[in-house]
Amino acid sequence: MTTFVLVHGAWHDAACWDAVVAALEAAGHVAIAPELPVSEPAAGFADYARVVAEAMPEADEPPVVVGHSLSSAVIAALPELIDVGLLVYLCPRLSGFRGPPGGPDVFRPAAGLPRDELDRTVWPRERAEAELYGRVEPALAHATAQRLRPQAQIWRAPHPAAVPPEVPSAMVVSSADEMFEPAWSRWAARNVLGVVPVERDWGHFPMLEAPRELAALLVELAREGGALPAPGTPAE
Repeated sequence: MTTFVLVHGAWHDAACWDAVVAALEAAGHVAIAPELPVSEPAAGFADYARVVAEAMPEADEPPVVVGHSLSSAVIAALPELIDVGLLVYLCPRLSGFRGPPGGPDVFRPAAGLPRDELDRTVWPRERAEAELYGRVEPALAHATAQRLRPQAQIWRAPHPAAVPPEVPSAMVVSSADEMFEPAWSRWAARNVLGVVPVERDWGHFPMLEAPRELAALLVELAREGGALPAPGTPAE
């Protein structure tokens, strides 16, 4: 039995992991999804990491911690707080790390988001359904869009880890990622994390698009310590 800690990204809440939690529990594992204070203007990466650390259940072995998108930076701060068995960077931004120069463009072209009175970015609901969840079942896409929260400007605070922590790590790249260029993700896996990326034909939200398949992949990554072959994955 493995303990999985699933950390959501910007604008979202823990409910985006519900189907993955159910699939992992059905397979005999323990899975939790902490709720991050994404709308709190004063909260920084270290505060997010403390929320995750405080939510950890007791376990015989260090957990597998999965950070989606923005939370790739959150989970990178956890080894300073708790023992971690494996970090899984899922469709990650990797903000805060110093990588070598010369990488591909990070973001796919997209219009900017509106901001509220607290300078938090906000996704209009219909736009989120169209731009974020085009590969997600429509009813689930609609329900998820209704739960989106304003995202405070966490990037203004310094990140507690300038380089990735020296713990076993894996990176999952989605070849149809709606937010990040797959070429950048592949490059960052090798040149920032120093790992061979595991690539799947998913969008930016595999926990919504393919939860059972994602759960199975996480179990496999845990079993192999993150070192999976990536047949057909481009080298750069």
